[in-house]
Amino acid sequence: MNQSLLATIRFWVWFTAILITKMAVANPRPVGSVGAVPTITVSPASLTILNYSEYEGQYPATYTVSATGLTADLVITAPPFFLLSAQGNTGPSLTIPATNGTILSTQISVILLSSSPGTLTGVVTNSSGSAVTTVAVSGTALGQSETVSPTTLNPFTTTVGQPSTVQSYTVTNRGGLSVYVSAPTGFEIRTGTNPFGSSLVINPSLTFASTQIDVRLTGAVVGPVSGVISQDTYYHAAHGVYPVAVSGTVSSGSALPALSVAYRDADYGNRTNQIIRPYLQLRNEGTTPILYSQLTLRYWFTSEGSSPPTNLAVYYSQPGLVQMRYVALDQPRQGAFGYVEYSFKGTGSLPANGNSGPIETGIQKADRSNFNESDDYSYAANYAAYTPNSRITAYLNGMLLWGQEPSLATPQTIVRAYSAARNSPSASQITTRIDLRNEGNTPIPVQDLSIRYWFTSDNGQLAQVHVDYADIGAANVQARVVPLAQAVPGADSYVELKPVSNATLAPMSSLGAIDFRLMRSDNGLLDQRNDYSYAANYGTVGLNSHVGVYLKGVLVYGSSPEGTSGRVAAVDELLPTLQLRVLGNPVVGSQAEMEISGAAGQSVTLRLLDLQGRSLHEQRIEQAGTLERVRVPMGNGQDLLLLKVSTATQQQQVKLIRSR
Repeated sequence: MNQSLLATIRFWVWFTAILITKMAVANPRPVGSVGAVPTITVSPASLTILNYSEYEGQYPATYTVSATGLTADLVITAPPFFLLSAQGNTGPSLTIPATNGTILSTQISVILLSSSPGTLTGVVTNSSGSAVTTVAVSGTALGQSETVSPTTLNPFTTTVGQPSTVQSYTVTNRGGLSVYVSAPTGFEIRTGTNPFGSSLVINPSLTFASTQIDVRLTGAVVGPVSGVISQDTYYHAAHGVYPVAVSGTVSSGSALPALSVAYRDADYGNRTNQIIRPYLQLRNEGTTPILYSQLTLRYWFTSEGSSPPTNLAVYYSQPGLVQMRYVALDQPRQGAFGYVEYSFKGTGSLPANGNSGPIETGIQKADRSNFNESDDYSYAANYAAYTPNSRITAYLNGMLLWGQEPSLATPQTIVRAYSAARNSPSASQITTRIDLRNEGNTPIPVQDLSIRYWFTSDNGQLAQVHVDYADIGAANVQARVVPLAQAVPGADSYVELKPVSNATLAPMSSLGAIDFRLMRSDNGLLDQRNDYSYAANYGTVGLNSHVGVYLKGVLVYGSSPEGTSGRVAAVDELLPTLQLRVLGNPVVGSQAEMEISGAAGQSVTLRLLDLQGRSLHEQRIEQAGTLERVRVPMGNGQDLLLLKVSTATQQQQVKLIRSR
């Protein structure tokens, strides 16, 4: 062979080898595809879900998944009647991106979707290429169950003006719906040591729960009395009634006194200052005197704030010594967290066809903070003259003689976080004020609450936190910085604030200001503008849905940054609790106004029904915000209606009472 040609061939062989080597170095194969064996790990390998069929989607179960050596993203698929949720996404199938063939430990929520009772099973598959790992799931949907025993009580007997002896029966219920118990005219009911009244509510229960109902004949009218105590449960498309028959006879005796309570607002319509001024007058419209010592009155109202309304004053009273005391309710009522009880001492009597003259009183809280009387049950906007007020109740020897007590309200836990920046967006030390408020109708133990504020430390080093001030005392707030295993947009850490007070956060009250200060370990600048929980409302606190509030470890308000994992209540963050708050119930006017929370980004349906389950009105919010305020027309019909508010996975309902 020609030596020149041979040299040329050798050159090109050498050049090609060098070129191939350089290309291999410049373009390496993906990390996950070079000899690594795909491995998918799950824990646990099986899940059991217990659920209400009437509230499908509640009580999900979780497992964690991690993987190495993948050549493709991880695809997770649920069996029929189950749903998956992770990293802010929800659906029958999810894709978890792999980074260099690796997926860090990620929490997956599995949700049972069944609107009818039964047990469903299947397998959740976790697959990437040829690698497949499964998680067995079994879900049981519990149907609503309700029984009463006995279904008939023995006949009651009493004399006019005196309540009868008490008989009892038991309601046993299980399921996601409340039981509304209503007594017929002439009878009163209660549970435990609560006051007797015309209605009460039994809350939902995941297990079989038995509740004893006490019944008595009021003795208000002479003659035979009969009726049915109804246990009502309002299903998705039906109305279940479970009756208990009652009857009795009221024999004649001394005539029942005819008493009324007249009222005027001595604060002349000022509803938002630090005092309530009920001026009262008792009127005996019968022919027999009534001993003052046998009478008591109740003024029902909501006391906002954590300070009790214990500063009570009698400015003037003709009957002589009038005593006042505040009584907090064990269960909230419509327009009342408690009442002021008026009692009378001495031997005097309210004369027949006469009145007591003015009883001028004032109610203040211990800290002299303001009331809001607009939603108070007993308040009425009349200050020109004394006018009968049936929402101020009067009792003769403990028996209701005048007025109507407020109906029981479904307990609602609504707690929200407010925040304010205390300095510029970028500084070596940043201070934030947090204000936690109970906007529901039930007290919350302070020690059951915790707060999370998500931020970026900007240099990857652990930041330091100090509580500079708290209304409950800085020493009563524990604070720590918790770094995330992997940074996400808006956060690589969070501040956890944990109150350690033994006090309770009263309904419609604030925990007060908590000022915490963050600094970097190297004393460098912190830039708040890229922090998930930062709100630029300098100096004035405002609602902040990017601050998480936890009750016993369960997220009840706010959200966390997308992509966080391994955190408390991750399931609840993905599926926040739907909350419904009626702004005034009984409803005054032609429309009911309410606030809906816990449904951000979801479609919300509102349906107004009568007590026979017939639909009277329906409206829809296509994509709800963090807090939606809506109005529902009440129409001109019945005085008692049922409002159902639902999303794809949750439902809340409340009775609406029309004010007359």
